[in-house]
Amino acid sequence: MTIRIGKKFFIIAALIIAAVAGAYGYYHFYYTRTPEYTLQIIRTAVKDHDADTFNKHVDIDSIIGKWIDGEMEKDESIKANPFAAALIPVAKNILTTSVKNAVNAAITDTPKAAAANTSGQSTPADTIISEKDDLSIGNISSVKNADKTADISIVVENKKKNTSTTLKLKAVSLEDGTWKITELENPEEIKNL
Repeated sequence: MTIRIGKKFFIIAALIIAAVAGAYGYYHFYYTRTPEYTLQIIRTAVKDHDADTFNKHVDIDSIIGKWIDGEMEKDESIKANPFAAALIPVAKNILTTSVKNAVNAAITDTPKAAAANTSGQSTPADTIISEKDDLSIGNISSVKNADKTADISIVVENKKKNTSTTLKLKAVSLEDGTWKITELENPEEIKNL
């Protein structure tokens, strides 16, 4: 009878060890390489005021640059005016640097965030920063593509306004298995927040 109890105990212990090893393997070898995990890293970086980690996983230059390019493509008058077309790269550089500085200041929670906007006009980014406590993340989903990119959808809800919108992001895989967001496919949705 003692031998049977020993076998049962050994089988139960082996099953528990296998379950723990499986959970560890899933977390370490799968989950930590998903875009969802990278979004958790970004959230933690913002919460911990860690702009370096945030910038490792969010390419503000690329996001703003692609947004500006998209807006310029919509405006035929800019394409037709050689002077305006020549100024686009300069304006793009200034705007990108300005937004990056404002985002980094907001993350590090410095007074520079308020001083970054000297025009006195409110921007969509100012609205998001001022209403950050009213915003919450809903459903997050992602699709990994064969070319080491991912399409990410995030539902963001504004509790105060009782609205929600889905932000669509593009990301590229980094060498460590995490991801870097490089594009906001639908920047016009930010105004719905």
